[in-house]
Amino acid sequence: MALQGSTADALFVDSVQNVHVEVHPVVIFGILDHYNRRPEQGPGQAPGRVIGTLLGTVVGNVVQIHNAFGVPHAENGNEVALGQDYHRTMYAQFTRINDKERIVGWYATTLEEGRALNSNSIIIHGFYAGNSDAAGARLVHLVVDAAVASGRVAIKAYVSTAVHISGAPVANIFHQVKVQVVSTAPERVCLDRMVRGQGREKAWSESDTFAKVLPGGGAVAAREDLEASVAALLKMLEEVIDFVDRVVAGKVEADSAIGCELADTLSAVPRVRPELFDSIFNGNLQDLLMVSYLASLTKANLAISEKLSGVRHK
Repeated sequence: MALQGSTADALFVDSVQNVHVEVHPVVIFGILDHYNRRPEQGPGQAPGRVIGTLLGTVVGNVVQIHNAFGVPHAENGNEVALGQDYHRTMYAQFTRINDKERIVGWYATTLEEGRALNSNSIIIHGFYAGNSDAAGARLVHLVVDAAVASGRVAIKAYVSTAVHISGAPVANIFHQVKVQVVSTAPERVCLDRMVRGQGREKAWSESDTFAKVLPGGGAVAAREDLEASVAALLKMLEEVIDFVDRVVAGKVEADSAIGCELADTLSAVPRVRPELFDSIFNGNLQDLLMVSYLASLTKANLAISEKLSGVRHK
């Protein structure tokens, strides 16, 4: 894009590519945890933001963020100090675990009054641009509202483009791009467990009675989780059966992609005789109950030991 100022000089702004950002829930949880563990500020000082490195892959114009780690930094006016050695050490450790993940950008929490960017954001972005394999237009700056000022965890993503005058770059500006939280099947299972466990009481606190941690309590919770999982599985099976019946009856047009998915799923299920399945299921259930029983027994012993230790010291 060009804005003609005169016959000699022209202002050019690089066009923004159709970049799409996909971020996994574990990254958001890590950023929130980093924010909650930030150093305390002095009296009269506003809580500062935290920043960190984003790791993932770039496929076309889609930036997939799979992991992240925090980086120590300090901001004083227009001056920024980054823990560059720490950043390089942590990145080397992460690449030893998964050498396919590369630096795709950086994250930060919101500033005072919910602002997403300031003048230092361009400076930090420039540091990551010099240490990333991602092309400049695909280097992502992710901003998370960790203070939940809007009542929810708002997430925004930005990319930077250069501004040229007479062919020479003079500045960079941020453009907001589309961001989406995506999750794999195992991640969805974990998230579902976390949501369903929000209303539960803590396993143990000083005000609890021993009856709450005696053997058997964990088994009840395990059975409840198992029942909920089986009920969810049955519901999904009913939806699949209903869809197949409507396709066979000609009420719904067949979808080859869904058919292939169903065929792959069915082929992955082992063919087991009903009586053998019952035996295996009951055996695994007994193992689960035994583990829950032993865990509850250990928890009760620790609680009793703490109480006795407190009485002895008195």
